[in-house]
Amino acid sequence: MSALAAALLVFVTVWGVCESGAGDATVDFIIGASTPHPQSFLLDGDVLWALLPDGGAYRLAKRAAQVQLYEYENPARGDEKFTGQRLLGPGASQALIHLAGSWTLQEGPVVFAKTDHVLIDYSFGKEITPPTPATFAIGGRVFRVLAELRPADGTLKSLRVILEDGDERQELYASGQATDPFAALEWIGDLDRDGRPDLLLSVRYHYSTVSHRLYLSSFAAGKELTRHVGSIEVSLD
Repeated sequence: MSALAAALLVFVTVWGVCESGAGDATVDFIIGASTPHPQSFLLDGDVLWALLPDGGAYRLAKRAAQVQLYEYENPARGDEKFTGQRLLGPGASQALIHLAGSWTLQEGPVVFAKTDHVLIDYSFGKEITPPTPATFAIGGRVFRVLAELRPADGTLKSLRVILEDGDERQELYASGQATDPFAALEWIGDLDRDGRPDLLLSVRYHYSTVSHRLYLSSFAAGKELTRHVGSIEVSLD
């Protein structure tokens, strides 16, 4: 996780997060490798933004984080005990995303779509889903996210994921060593109401690992439409 992502700290309830079993009130999360004394990514009382379902739409809610430590076991690491963090509070596990950090947001309805749109998918060299772009409208502008696949060395393929705004194009991800290219747009929206896209992209160049990559337009610079601020790597082995 990058330093910027550590400052922002993103919790996506689908990856790296498990409910504690105490109902809707808590969420347990583990970021990175299991260590006896992990870094505290979120402190009690930190500003926390929750993206919550609101009927058929979504809204941002601001709250003060309620955090406590808890012990857990990782079967792959033997009988050793490890320490994680637990997020408390009403509706904690209802949120699609939790965002923490000192950046400007406003409470209320936001433009957001949970798309789960597969841009491209190959498995063991066979095409499962052909290149299929996704389009999304924000503030009267139509953005397009697409995957481009080209031959590379030997049986490898070159995978690129592109964000388009009319004639403007920004490369979001690239790999020239793809054996099992995959890309999916998990969600896209405008969390900071700046008219540019914030999005979560899942990509894979090999079958064993998927990278969930967060892009936030608030940190874009120059001609960028949005910027990669952090990733969570999930092993599929």
